[in-house]
Amino acid sequence: MHMVILAQKSPWLGKGLPHSDTLFGGLCWGIRALEGEQRLVALLEQFAAGSPPFVLSSVFPLLQGKGGETLPLLPQPRGAPKRGSEHDEPQGQRDRAGAIEDRAVGKKVRKAEWVTPRMFGDLARGTLNASGIIEKAVSLKDWPEKPGSQPKPEYACADRAILTADDVERLATKPKDGLVIWESVSNARNAIDRVSVETTAFFHEDGIVLGEGVRAYCLLDASEPDVARSVLAAFRWLGERGIGGGASVGYGRFDGAAFEDVSWLPDDPAGNTRVTLSLYHPSVEERAAFAAHPEAVAYEPAIRKGRLESAFVPIPQVWKRSVLYLAEGARFPAIPGRRHYGMNPVVTDEAEGLPDALRFEAQALGFAFTVGVKAA
Repeated sequence: MHMVILAQKSPWLGKGLPHSDTLFGGLCWGIRALEGEQRLVALLEQFAAGSPPFVLSSVFPLLQGKGGETLPLLPQPRGAPKRGSEHDEPQGQRDRAGAIEDRAVGKKVRKAEWVTPRMFGDLARGTLNASGIIEKAVSLKDWPEKPGSQPKPEYACADRAILTADDVERLATKPKDGLVIWESVSNARNAIDRVSVETTAFFHEDGIVLGEGVRAYCLLDASEPDVARSVLAAFRWLGERGIGGGASVGYGRFDGAAFEDVSWLPDDPAGNTRVTLSLYHPSVEERAAFAAHPEAVAYEPAIRKGRLESAFVPIPQVWKRSVLYLAEGARFPAIPGRRHYGMNPVVTDEAEGLPDALRFEAQALGFAFTVGVKAA
């Protein structure tokens, strides 16, 4: 298994960090460009047969710690433990000002997208819940610099994330300076008529820029060393070319570096519950298994759609079929004997009016990158 660190070099188009399906599409083009179409087709045939040669997580934040240490974040597990009502008040509230402050922290906790690896494991197992966090959390900017008469907080809320006290102490920045994981940017562009060389339209494109000292990462689990080499080479190609939309005008660039040490990742292969770190499109068999135990399934749906990349093949713009996924952080019961979960849906029909050499069926990544936990 590899952890691929992405150091952003230009804005990434979109409203958040790239998802696993976006990574997969870019890497497939990279494998085709570097090793030829036959190599890519051979890998896709393994996906279609239900034996994925590799699986990918989505992209998550990587915070900078003291002395060059890295602090990875993971998606907050969905649904378990049961989250409190937005109007629930933590125990110990004694005055109106405190109640308002606690409710503000409570909303940040419930809306947080990412948590630390230790919290991820505790939340997924059910040994920690939202109420337990809220009672002992403050905003990062309110973190006490010196010990006081009040008990020291155990958690800090910071820009879509929840950190433990240990992580706050390990941050390279001071708590009072806050934390910005990423910011939205909007860039003005114009469309030019190639015949008249005149501007025909103005428009804006939205993207994100990572905060100071923040990088991103994803996880790669390949079935064979030669597959890992192919995918990691494609990552380098993708970093130079750009991920997602706007690559032709400089968006989506990054420097990539891969490391094999993922000992920080909470994963119990014998666990009775799986949590996905990627988008996940369950197979028919998996849906039936989950339907038999609905109390053990918790997820947020995500619908993905878009156009097929056409920068490297002379085809018209083709819209892909919409795909319904379970979003990152979804929890579901482990199926005995199953190693991989999900399936790759075909998202294009065979295009009409094209030469036979250009006819193909495009796959979207639906296989999940999952970790196991022993839930109560």
